[in-house]
Amino acid sequence: MPMNTEKSGHSSHSYRMAAVCLGILCALLLATITALCVYFIMSQKFSPMDRNLEDLKASYISLNKDKNQLQSEFIALTEGKDQIQKDYTSLAKDKDCLQKDYISLAKDKEKLQKDYISLAKDKDHLQKDHISLAKDKEKLQKDYISLAKDKEKLQKDYISLAKDKAMLQRDYNTLAKDMKNLQTNHISLDQNMQNLEKDYISLTKDKDQLEKGYNTLEKGKDELQRDYNSLTNNKNQLQSDYSILATEKDQLQKHYISLAKDKDQLQKDYITLTKDKDQLQQNFNTLLQKCPLLDQCCPLVPQKRVCRSCPPGWEQFNSKCYYFSTIRGSWTDSRNNCCKQGADLVKIESIEEQVFINKHTKEENYWIGLTDSETEGTWLWVDRTPLQKGFWRPGEPNNRNPYCANADCVVTVPAHSPFEQCVWEDKSCSLTMRWVCETEALLS
Repeated sequence: MPMNTEKSGHSSHSYRMAAVCLGILCALLLATITALCVYFIMSQKFSPMDRNLEDLKASYISLNKDKNQLQSEFIALTEGKDQIQKDYTSLAKDKDCLQKDYISLAKDKEKLQKDYISLAKDKDHLQKDHISLAKDKEKLQKDYISLAKDKEKLQKDYISLAKDKAMLQRDYNTLAKDMKNLQTNHISLDQNMQNLEKDYISLTKDKDQLEKGYNTLEKGKDELQRDYNSLTNNKNQLQSDYSILATEKDQLQKHYISLAKDKDQLQKDYITLTKDKDQLQQNFNTLLQKCPLLDQCCPLVPQKRVCRSCPPGWEQFNSKCYYFSTIRGSWTDSRNNCCKQGADLVKIESIEEQVFINKHTKEENYWIGLTDSETEGTWLWVDRTPLQKGFWRPGEPNNRNPYCANADCVVTVPAHSPFEQCVWEDKSCSLTMRWVCETEALLS
């Protein structure tokens, strides 16, 4: 686009220059004609000016030539303008095509960028798998090199045996040919024996000599046969060993494939366990947010949480944790305080539990989680279960309240001895006393 603008500006500037030059030329021609007219009039009156007439004519001719030259340049510039206009139109079309191609390429670039990011992530994952597989490949490569060396050694032994076998085969063929030739000569000798009676003695000696040579060759043949049989046995033994090694190689390959599958399965299990661990950690953190008492039982030490049975300041008895308050409040306030700590007012269910509480309530009365505030005479624990067995003091409950209100809540009073069982009294729920909270121990 800047190139087209530059060409358009240059063309416009050339046209303006041509127009200015043509205007100047016309002005000069008009001035010349006017001067000539004045000169002609003046020449009739003033003869001394005749000498300048020729100079003016020469100037007119020169200006006329300049006019023609400028006219030619103007025509050439007009043609150049048309050509530039055509080029401009063509370049505008090319610009539109290139603009469309640019938009398409920009979209392709954005898509390729997304694909590149995805491939980069896959590359990192595959890089890790590649490193692991490279280690396995290196191990298998070492095993393969060892087997290749054994194979090469067996191959050399096999080639050596093959050469020995070929040599023995050639010797055997030579002996067979010699034996066949001797057989042929023997038959020929038998056929010609009658005709060669005269040479019988000589032939007999030759025969005996040949017989000895034949026996010698026969012995050599037997010895070679034994060597051949021995080499054949060795070859068979090597072949058997080679088959065993090939079988072991196949078994190792199958074992490797099985290990690779086990590795993939373990990788999947590891990923699943990691997700489960993250989910459990998230659930544990959520549980900590919902249960502040659990956070007290499992305080965060620099690297991990260390859990104990009860929070600091609580006492454990069997599978329960107990908190004996040092401040005072009404029965309702006492219960709210326990609930804020993830617990509730104590529910006493056995003699042993009452004896344990007696040991920690020697000084004052303590609220417990028993009330008949809903229905007079129907005693319910804070978990809505009815009272089965109570540890009332003699004459209790008697619904007596010195402050003129119903005695609907229960306290445990200090025992006269550590093993005294009957220590409950009913009191007004609005009285301020200490209280006992109870919750499950985290570790039994």
